[in-house]
Amino acid sequence: MKLTMLFVLLLTFTVLQPAYGQGNSSKAIAIFIDGNPLQVKKEAFVEGERLFIPLRAVFEQMGWGVEWEDKTISLSYQSNAASFGIALVLGDLIDDEDQLRIIKGSTFLESGFFIRMTDAAVVWNAATNQLHITSGNPENGVWGELQGGEEVPEDVERELSEEESIAVNFGKYEVPPTLKALIDVEAELAKEGYELWNVLGFYPSLGHSGYFNSPVDVVTFGWTGGDGEHFGFLTDFGSAVNLEEAPIVMVSPMNFDQPAVVVANNIREFMRIVMKDPSLLFMGYEDEQAYLQSEREMWEELEREYGIEETEADRLEKRAVVQKLEQTLKPPIIDDVYRYSENVALEREKSIVVPTLDKLGVTNVVRSDAGKLHPPLTVDEEMEASDLTGLLDRATYSQKLALIRDVNLSPIDYGDEFMETLTDAMMNMGLQDEVARFQAMYSFYY
Repeated sequence: MKLTMLFVLLLTFTVLQPAYGQGNSSKAIAIFIDGNPLQVKKEAFVEGERLFIPLRAVFEQMGWGVEWEDKTISLSYQSNAASFGIALVLGDLIDDEDQLRIIKGSTFLESGFFIRMTDAAVVWNAATNQLHITSGNPENGVWGELQGGEEVPEDVERELSEEESIAVNFGKYEVPPTLKALIDVEAELAKEGYELWNVLGFYPSLGHSGYFNSPVDVVTFGWTGGDGEHFGFLTDFGSAVNLEEAPIVMVSPMNFDQPAVVVANNIREFMRIVMKDPSLLFMGYEDEQAYLQSEREMWEELEREYGIEETEADRLEKRAVVQKLEQTLKPPIIDDVYRYSENVALEREKSIVVPTLDKLGVTNVVRSDAGKLHPPLTVDEEMEASDLTGLLDRATYSQKLALIRDVNLSPIDYGDEFMETLTDAMMNMGLQDEVARFQAMYSFYY
């Protein structure tokens, strides 16, 4: 089945020159889409506290069709995932200078509006002046929920500012020393012409993930640049003493059954693994020989099928990046890197007190629940808020946490009253940070 979405934008154009604002925005902001540089040489720019991106270049590289007719821009998106059509006349929503800029014949769209249209994730690294856009599912965007001809609601919430996103993401926690050092190293390497992502397979970031099935007790710190995949600190509902020692999860939002998997005991061990090879986070090998054989076969296939081969420049960049990271971070030595993440996952499984649908489970047990059983609770879309209240009143603390994980994973629209009852219970449990992340992901409930 083919999904077709058509957005018709009626615009009154305001021709302006960019007024660059914060950070290093006086320099060109390079754009990467799903890890790949923007093919057309257009840059983003910051004006005040808002970010503007080149409309045609970005949308076309993301697979959208862009057509101009008089003062109308038609954007079309097609997918095999579903079948529905939509046409929106957005009128006054972008018929002003808050959402659109026309500069020397090029059209720039405000990033918050772009995010709501496309469900993409946008992360700007001010230190390196790089903008990373990770494709989402347009059907999940605010506009994808509207049917043709309906008005855009007036109460559509704005996106979080960079400062707000960081505050929601980290909550009570400080940015850990290793992450701070990694961000500094990234900036230093960029000055030397090296890119951290080319070696580690991710770039660091401090903002909130925004994906509905990213666990609410995860603090995001890095993105791979593909399919919304990101890494985060698993706080186990705020029980981690600090993020430097918190377990690391890899979150794959497109894996709806098990989006988050524990891949490292802490960020320092995580860095040791990715400095060797990021694939070791999700691939297990018997020993070094098996790993090297797999590496040879991978490069042979890439060269045979796509003409891609590892160059001397690639090897030089990896050596330079790894050496810099080694000197700065001094990550611990790990005896068996080849089965490391597999062993970490097994240890996590042993520590689970209450299993959950996402398989992360709950490891927390409070003293008042010692000796009690914690069978998983079941909720469905038919459950009323009053039933949820009764269920929570009888549940142990660990059961409540498991229920929160299961609701977090589920795409079901439980309704306003249900969600308000759940978040009220979370606040009473002292889970203010988790509620803030919940509300940032599910802002349409509030």
